[in-house]
Amino acid sequence: MCAGERLEAPRGPVQLTKLVEKAGCASKIDQAFLKEVLKNLPTYDDPRVLVGVPAGDDAGIYDMGNGKALVQTVDVFTPSVDDPYMFGQVAAANSVSDIYAMGGTPMT
Repeated sequence: MCAGERLEAPRGPVQLTKLVEKAGCASKIDQAFLKEVLKNLPTYDDPRVLVGVPAGDDAGIYDMGNGKALVQTVDVFTPSVDDPYMFGQVAAANSVSDIYAMGGTPMT
């Protein structure tokens, strides 16, 4: 799409899984390929970054000072169900589980 172009709004029920070629975890790219793509990104030597990209973990951790740390995660994945509300629940659960996996507590 180019700037200024608009998609026509769908009429009737939308089947989210019909909008993608692969669904859920099957749509992930190979880890070796991802490492190859990311290898030329700049790295940052910041002592406040407790867990960064090189760790390949569920989330990053940044030292906010005063004994507090920010656990941050970003995920992109394709729909595995057609119901938009349920897909939102799946997406939220996935993100929250990454925070818990790093020992954090979701705040927003």
